[in-house]
Amino acid sequence: MDAQYRTSQPHIFAAGDVIGFSQPGSVSMEQGRLAATFAFGSTAISNPALYPYGIYTIPEISFIGKTEEQLTDEDVPYEVGVAYYREIARGQIRGDTTDG
Repeated sequence: MDAQYRTSQPHIFAAGDVIGFSQPGSVSMEQGRLAATFAFGSTAISNPALYPYGIYTIPEISFIGKTEEQLTDEDVPYEVGVAYYREIARGQIRGDTTDG
């Protein structure tokens, strides 16, 4: 697949889970939007560095943007936020008291 989501068959475009690892629906939707735009010969702007990543575990793990290591290497100031599973709605509904 190329940068315009075109497969080895120039008239076939692909997006979402069929082009790689499982990902959030919002990423698949953006890839589909881009593929459709390119299929019709238009141009589109998107920034894949800002796509969220998700790991389907219980609880789910997700992130977006640069890592702490990347920001430290680039001398970019940042803040870290932590949300404990037991403190969010799903954890409370399930009665989960773990910190994971």
